[in-house]
Amino acid sequence: MRILTPQIEEDPRHWKRENMAYEIISEGVLQSGPLTYTLRQGQFFNAPYSRYRFKWESKKILKEPSEVTKAKSEIVPLLFKHLSQLRESHMRLLQYTIENKALAQANEDLKTTLQRESDFYGIIGKSPKMQKLFEQVRLIAQADSTILILGETGTGKELLAKAIHQLSYRKDHEFFAFNCAAITESLLESELFGYEKGAFTGALFRKRGIFETANGGTLFLDEVGEISSAMQAKLLRVLEEHEIQRVGGREAIPIDVRIISATNSDLKDLVTSGKFRGDLFYRLNVIPLIVPPLRERLEDLPLLVDYYVTLFSKKCKKEKPAIHRGVLNILMSYPWPGNIRQLKNVVERAVVLDRDQVIKSEDVILPEDDLELPKTMTEKKQTFHKTVKELKRSVIEATLNKTGGNQTKAAKLFDSSKFQ
Repeated sequence: MRILTPQIEEDPRHWKRENMAYEIISEGVLQSGPLTYTLRQGQFFNAPYSRYRFKWESKKILKEPSEVTKAKSEIVPLLFKHLSQLRESHMRLLQYTIENKALAQANEDLKTTLQRESDFYGIIGKSPKMQKLFEQVRLIAQADSTILILGETGTGKELLAKAIHQLSYRKDHEFFAFNCAAITESLLESELFGYEKGAFTGALFRKRGIFETANGGTLFLDEVGEISSAMQAKLLRVLEEHEIQRVGGREAIPIDVRIISATNSDLKDLVTSGKFRGDLFYRLNVIPLIVPPLRERLEDLPLLVDYYVTLFSKKCKKEKPAIHRGVLNILMSYPWPGNIRQLKNVVERAVVLDRDQVIKSEDVILPEDDLELPKTMTEKKQTFHKTVKELKRSVIEATLNKTGGNQTKAAKLFDSSKFQ
C-alpha cells in the first residue's frame, strides 16, 4: 500500500500515525482465524471521503505469572531427563532383543550343525555306539555282501538298510523293502518269486515277483526269522544260485540283487531249536550289524527329540515349541521298550496337544501300563501265539508233503484263507 499524506510518501517507514490514509497498490488477502478480506488495487482506506477504515493494533504479549515460570524451569529439565532415560532404556531393550535373536539363531545354527554331523542318511546318532555302526556301514557298503541287521523293534533297521543302499554302487537302482511277517504263508512265495499264468486259481496272467522287480538294486527282507522252513529252503537256493523260479514255472531266471535281511528274533536260538535252517543263517549272516536300542544310547535322545519336535511342528503348521528342562529328565529315565518308534509317537502327541508353545512334563504321556504287564500274562500270550503258529505251519507242511510240494494241489485240499 501507499501511505497518503499531504505529500505522497513512498517509503512506509516515514509515515506518521496521524496520517491514516492508505491506497492499495497490490492486491492481497487479509486473514485472521476464519475471517478473510480481499484487498483490491486502487482501494482507499481511512481517507475522509472513504467508507473503509483500517485499525492497526499490536498484539499484546501476556506475561506468565512467576509461579508458572518457576514451575516450568523446574519441570522442563526433569522432563528432558526422563525422556533421555526412556530413550536409553528403549535403546537397551532393542539391543537385548537383537542379542537374544542373534543367540537364538546361533543356537539353531549350532543344533543344525550338530544334527548334520550326527545325521547319517536319516539316522540320527552321535553316541559312540552309533558312530561305530556308521563306520562299519561305510566300510561294507561297497562290498555287495549279504548283510543281516539285528536289533529290537523300532530301532530303525530299515533306515540302516537304506543307508547301505545309498552308499553302495547300486544307489542308482531301486531299494525295495519287504516285510516277510506281513504276508501269509500261502502268498509269500508268489510275492517273492512271482507266478506264471494258470499256476493256481485266480492266476489270470504272469506276475513278476519282488526279486525280479528289484533286479540290479537292493532288497531288504524284514522279519526274515518268521518265514517257514519250506520258504527258507527256497530263499537259500536264491542266495546260492542267484536265480529264481516263478510259481508254476520251470524256467530259472537269473537275478542280480543285494540281499539285506533283518530280524528282532535271536536266529541262533531258532537254529538251535530247529526252527531256522543253519545253512540259511550262515548265508544271511555274512556281515552282521547290530543296531543298539535307544536305552543304550541315551546321548542321542535330545537330538532325536529336537528333530521330531521340528518335524511335527512343520507338519501341524505350528511354531516350534520350547522344551522344558524337566521333560528331557523324564525322557532320559524311561527305558523305551518301543525304541525310536515309541519316542516318535510320544513327541508327536506332545506337539499336537501343546497350547502355550512350551512342552512341559504334564504334556508327555508315557505308556507305563505296558511296562507293568505281569510276566505270566506275557508268557501265556507268547505261548498261545507260538502254539497257533506252529499248528498252522505243521498243517501246511503236511499238506505240501502229501502233494509232493505242489502248492496248486495243496491249495485245493484246504481253504488257505483259514490260515491267514
